[in-house]
Amino acid sequence: MPKAVGSGTFWTEMVKWQNGQSSQTTADAIEASWPE
Repeated sequence: MPKAVGSGTFWTEMVKWQNGQSSQTTADAIEASWPE
């Protein structure tokens, strides 16, 4: 996992998920943040 994803988007989205964001939205946001 790239650093920008692992220490950035992943943790940000996990906090949002814990606060009620849907699993699908969370997974989509993490997937979208991966570099091409």
